[in-house]
Amino acid sequence: MHKDTLIFEELTKLKDIKSVNDKQAYIKELSDKESPTIEVVKFLLDPAITTGIDRKKIGKRIKYDEHPNMCLMDLLEYLKKNNTGRKEDLAIVKSFLYLYPEQYRETIIGLITKTLKIGLTAKTLNKVIPESITILEFMRAKGYMERVEKGFFDYDKEYVVSEKIDGVRCAIIKDKDGNVSMFSRQGKEIFGLDELKEIFKSDKVPSAVYDGELLHMGVFDTEEERFQKTCSVINLKLSDKKDISFIAFDKVDVEDFFEGYSDAPYIDRHNDLINTLSTLDSNIVFTTEDMDFYRVGKVSHFQLMEMLEECDDMGKEGIMINLADAPYKGMRTDAILKLKKDLIADVRIVDFIEGNGKNKGVLGSLVVEFRYDGIPNRCNVGSGFTEDERYDIWNNKEYYLNKIIEVKYQKITQNESGLGYALGFASYNHRIRDDKNETNV
Repeated sequence: MHKDTLIFEELTKLKDIKSVNDKQAYIKELSDKESPTIEVVKFLLDPAITTGIDRKKIGKRIKYDEHPNMCLMDLLEYLKKNNTGRKEDLAIVKSFLYLYPEQYRETIIGLITKTLKIGLTAKTLNKVIPESITILEFMRAKGYMERVEKGFFDYDKEYVVSEKIDGVRCAIIKDKDGNVSMFSRQGKEIFGLDELKEIFKSDKVPSAVYDGELLHMGVFDTEEERFQKTCSVINLKLSDKKDISFIAFDKVDVEDFFEGYSDAPYIDRHNDLINTLSTLDSNIVFTTEDMDFYRVGKVSHFQLMEMLEECDDMGKEGIMINLADAPYKGMRTDAILKLKKDLIADVRIVDFIEGNGKNKGVLGSLVVEFRYDGIPNRCNVGSGFTEDERYDIWNNKEYYLNKIIEVKYQKITQNESGLGYALGFASYNHRIRDDKNETNV
């Protein structure tokens, strides 16, 4: 327990340091003396590491027979390997907690649930200790309507317009030695897609990063049901996950992908992707060219809105608008724009407000945070919730705090003070985005 106590003390000191430069200096000091606290920080900040245990589960009553004979590092290593949140794993965690004085339990819970705030990011850690955590920076889209409203969309340029796939984002990476691995946008490796992996091991497929979406191939009444089924299958711990297809929309050299930049224009990358994957005899690998909506060339606002209406009539989520001559950038960029019938924002829950009248004693509204125009903004979301959702969220606030959720809205409005923005007519869209870790409007 002495080593663990030292870890708790070093974590507390790291958390209390205000200056980023001073935090980096302290991390360097801990690394130089080979403190186990560095491994704990890596565990906390690595998005690829999950435990399957959240605060809601820890709050449940559960029987446990004996206290585990393990230290903190042993527990974290155990949870890396046993990360589905089984009852037996939860029993080990709860019995471990009661080995320690109450003053340390909140820190342990924060580590297990990966909610402990220490004022440090994976990028900052990598600056001090290079390659501590593998960070995958995907190219991500901004909103088309926002660019139009600001007069930034150039209708004289050429675009590749395709269907927006509502699946699980995935990068299939084939290195120069022919090894194939698959990663989610959070940097978590995806296992069990053996058929897909074998296809990309083919000599017909050159070394590169193939960026796209995983999508369940079954028959569903709605695309929302397809999305939920896709997520549930991908998250299962199965050695061979069936009925999952891959729809690719970009191909980037491996080195360029990890550098976060390629000067090859999108149209060239996309055509190279189509030429490569068209040689495969596969019924589970496609490109966006194979989907219902696809167009290359100049477009007008009217044409884009017509395509959007067609998508909506077919129950599709929307369209993606890729600037044909744009380079690859591993960041959110206006070189890719999304257009959906309903304006959807990914926002972070930061607070809870109790309701009045019939909603007394349950959730009235959420306080959510999002970035817009380069600044963080907050607003309230009070509509769209079912009675069950209002009860569940209010009684499990620790679980929902900092979660990314989807919110429907009609427009972005500036606050009366002129400082900051709000989402006009916002309502809850009944979807928690555990596959995302940043806000997006």
